[in-house]
This record gives sequence, structure tokens and C-alpha cells, in this order.
Amino acid sequence: MGYHVIIPQSAGIAHHYVEDIRAFAYIDDITEAAIIYEAPESQCPKLLLEDPHAQKYVNHHYRLGIKTENLFKEQATQKKFIIVDIDQSREGFSQYKNGLDDDVKRGDFLIRNPNTEIEVKCRQLKDLVFWNT
Repeated sequence: MGYHVIIPQSAGIAHHYVEDIRAFAYIDDITEAAIIYEAPESQCPKLLLEDPHAQKYVNHHYRLGIKTENLFKEQATQKKFIIVDIDQSREGFSQYKNGLDDDVKRGDFLIRNPNTEIEVKCRQLKDLVFWNT
């Protein structure tokens, strides 16, 4: 186990790994703004855009969609609706449209009472309420 040193730079970040804290003396670009953490070398940091699973979170509308879906589920559950997430994977979609020849739009949730499919869309959150009381 050693130290990861992350140094903010104008063109992104620089990353160094050292086994001993005294090796910081040999890192020429180290500054007060450097971030360090102790971890195995295999747990190196990466930019969000370098991770195929995480890079979509840079998109504001994607993050807003996640928040909106969670808010919808929370409020629907408070209203005693039975919510089922619809599988959004490619495999789930092929099962969803099994036997259909036409293009089909898949929703985000199925509400069992009543039997209704819901697709949640959001571009901006205002009053944070889906249901009129």
C-alpha cells in the first residue's frame, strides 16, 4: 500500500503513485492543491470522462433524469402505488418487445394499481411534486 498523489493542472490532472511518503520529495509538480490518499496502486484515480460507466453523469439532463425518477418513485410509494422498475437494458428491451413487429417505446415504471406504464421525463425541477393532494 502506498500513496496516490493527484495534482490539478490546467490540462486536467497529473497522477503519481509512491510507496513511501518521503518519495513526495521526488514529485516535481507537487503543489499545495495536491490531493493524496492511501490505497493500493491498483486503485488509481481516473477522470470521470475516462470511465464508460460514469461519464454519463457529466450530462446535467442525465443526472436530472435520475433525480426525477427517484423522486417519482418516492412520491408514488407515499401514495400507496405499487411501483415496478422496467428493465432498461438491451436484453430487457428485446424481451419487452418480444412478438411485436412495430417500433415500441418502453416506459420507466409499471404501476400495478392501476395497471399503467409510466415514462418519467424532466428538464427542470421546480416544486418537486408529481401528485396533487
